[in-house]
Amino acid sequence: MEIYTGHREFTKQGSFQPFDEPSNITLEVEEANKSESLLPKEPWNTTLAHPLWVWTDNNQYKMLYHAHSSNSVCYSISDDGYHWNSQTIGEVEFNGSKNNNIIPNAPHGPAFFEDPTAAPEERFKSISNYGGGFFDGNTGKPLGANSGQLWTAQEYDGNNYDGPPVILGGKGTGWTSPDTINWKRLPEPVIDQPIDGGITAGYDPDTETYFMYCRLHGLTSPELPGIGSSGPEKGLVRRAIGLTRTKDFSHWPHPKLVLHPDAHDDFDISFYGSSYFRYPGRSDLHCLLVQVYHQINDHVDTQIAFSRDGISWERPERRAIIPVGATGDGDEGTAYAWSSGLVTLPDGYWGYLYGGGSWLHNIEPDKGIDSSKIRWARWLPHRLCGINADTAGHFTINTIQRTSNHLKLNYRCKPGGWITVELLRRVPSGAHAEVAPLEGFTFAESDRMTGDSLDKIVTWDGNSDISGIGDTVAIRIKMFGAKLFAYTV
Repeated sequence: MEIYTGHREFTKQGSFQPFDEPSNITLEVEEANKSESLLPKEPWNTTLAHPLWVWTDNNQYKMLYHAHSSNSVCYSISDDGYHWNSQTIGEVEFNGSKNNNIIPNAPHGPAFFEDPTAAPEERFKSISNYGGGFFDGNTGKPLGANSGQLWTAQEYDGNNYDGPPVILGGKGTGWTSPDTINWKRLPEPVIDQPIDGGITAGYDPDTETYFMYCRLHGLTSPELPGIGSSGPEKGLVRRAIGLTRTKDFSHWPHPKLVLHPDAHDDFDISFYGSSYFRYPGRSDLHCLLVQVYHQINDHVDTQIAFSRDGISWERPERRAIIPVGATGDGDEGTAYAWSSGLVTLPDGYWGYLYGGGSWLHNIEPDKGIDSSKIRWARWLPHRLCGINADTAGHFTINTIQRTSNHLKLNYRCKPGGWITVELLRRVPSGAHAEVAPLEGFTFAESDRMTGDSLDKIVTWDGNSDISGIGDTVAIRIKMFGAKLFAYTV
């Protein structure tokens, strides 16, 4: 076998090549493109606002959001996703008038979702916090007025802390609605677990279960204990993400830890919550937008994690996909992606609502300052993450089933950048070492791809038809100054 030096092509065919091991590439998230502020300033929404849920219905976009200045949940609609109109509900009086879009008796948690299996009067559901507060981890009793100071001391004093173990306690409350406007609270808590802003929930039609990702800290699950005298949840102080599932919405088991800060993370971060969405068009690929609290700088941004089963999660980078903005942008302190949901906008972007604020997490803005904005975090389709080569790089996509007569790539090249492609029947291995590139589909015959395309058809000497190559294919990629996001074959 020839050794690749970067200056010449391989001369021996039909053997394992260095192209079949990735070289000089990185897996990188795609930082969101941010829209302008979406909501107009209104008397009951003057300072802080966070999106709770966005969905499409009858060719319109609809949104529930939390207006902090009136501590209310409000309802708005839009024809294009960018220009929103408050819908007068006329039920709640504010400053002597009911001419507003405030929803009466609405849950304040962000865990809103539609249940396609429910009776019409319970079609929409939500879960919010009830009786939350700080408790003594040994006795389970409330810690009283100084609980906040004890919690701060426990987090920042480390081994020097000599007070009682402080944990967050509370219960989760279930809500149902026929129309997202009229809500009914279930009489009994649905889960004995503190539930607040850091949760997301939904219904999974494949397993016919409800699921909920929620924020955990300081709590140990009674199920599936670890080996030995400890476990990942024991003594957990930094906030993390847990998962619980049920077939009965009114009864949820204790959540299990599924994602937490690790040794590759900065030591001061914790996960304030997560926002789940299923990858568009897939039932086997799942996404979490993770709210990351940086405790030293006191700011919050949003990272992304991916999973094949919703249980084991990976973050391709420990870098924000929705970062805080620059000074003056209006989101330089916090960028929270609450559980709003991913939608396709009329301009072709994938959009996820987030609340951006100019204040830091523990510093509220002065009264009357317009310091919080609801915006879209946007990506072109299938561009949440990609394989990047700043200079010359290469890798191989493993053997897969071919379902199309053409290979299409979703990519972006820098000026002077390019991508070329070679096809094989399968990836060479110890059992099948002699695998030659397919005739007519080699690097030497590949037409270079440049520029920026969402679905460029790959050609070899002008030919794009791969119908005759067989049912399986492996794809070798050479890149220079390019980022590859997705492919179809």
